[in-house]
Amino acid sequence: MNFARFFSAEKGVILVGQLPVWEQRAAAAAIFSISQKTGWPIFADALSGLRGFAGVIQHADAILQQAPPDAPERLLHFGESYVSKRVSQYLRSLEGEDYWQVHLHSEMRDPFFQNPTVVHVAISDFATQVLPRGETAWIQSWRAADQAVEALCVQEFDGAISEPAVARIVARQAVKAGALLLGNSMPVRDFDAFGAVPSPLYVIGNRGASGIDGNLATAAGAACQLGRPVVVLVGDLTALHDLNSLAFLNRVPVIVVIVNNHGGGIFRFLPLPVPEPDLQTFWETPHGLDFKGAAAQFGVEWQRPQGATEFEEELSEAIREGHSCIFEIQTDRSENFARHRAFGEKVKGFPLWITE
Repeated sequence: MNFARFFSAEKGVILVGQLPVWEQRAAAAAIFSISQKTGWPIFADALSGLRGFAGVIQHADAILQQAPPDAPERLLHFGESYVSKRVSQYLRSLEGEDYWQVHLHSEMRDPFFQNPTVVHVAISDFATQVLPRGETAWIQSWRAADQAVEALCVQEFDGAISEPAVARIVARQAVKAGALLLGNSMPVRDFDAFGAVPSPLYVIGNRGASGIDGNLATAAGAACQLGRPVVVLVGDLTALHDLNSLAFLNRVPVIVVIVNNHGGGIFRFLPLPVPEPDLQTFWETPHGLDFKGAAAQFGVEWQRPQGATEFEEELSEAIREGHSCIFEIQTDRSENFARHRAFGEKVKGFPLWITE
């Protein structure tokens, strides 16, 4: 393990995947010190808990819809795997001695067969071994691209209600509660691509084969353990899979935001060679249900905001008052897919990178 060789590269990336809630704040300080020493940007996953710290690259997924001018030379990875497929693909060429994973656990996280070098040490101890280099043009370029994408997000999404707009509103408001649970499918991906978190908050998520189950119960448990309200952003299918956990909302403060596009809208984004009727029937599982009756059944307040401003104001009020409620946002799968594609085309033609 050659520290001098690994950190000799200017164009490195610090990748931070999901971190346990109890490690997020302590890990942040150590990881930021490494970034300051190396001049490498931090790509912080939606579930890392690092999004609210100044200097983090919050929009790596959206940025990478436009090809960066340079390829990375090193990858330093903390935490679990990264949500964004674009980020993973961008870093996929780095292998072996050019890709280090730092964690105390014995297992290797290697979904793309990159054969990383695993460093079994605490993040804080690892940070002390990194020698300083300082600010680089490389990190400045990534920060400029991140700021440019954020400006484009404001232009495109801060106004009318949409699934990306909901993720951005939740990102802004959840910091007032201090804790957020992100459901799988589109919510965690929209938050990862578009969310701009203004200050640190704890972030929770159930990734894996059973990630659609038990999200509301997990949020209730987190609210009980943390002693504070937890904001939840989930899709309709995730909410339907855990309706009985609405009973917990009468005991602990959980503010649930349900993006209801009436079926698995994420499947529009997959290259499935099937006509739309078959896509709807066999993949998207449309259901035509809403959550008003379920909320009434369990005695939970339910609201269906019609606009972005109304939603943000009501969400802010619910967090301030600290009581459980459900916000149901109705969206359309086809419209959402078209909106994402249109945004991607704008990113491709947008001036992102610093050019000398």
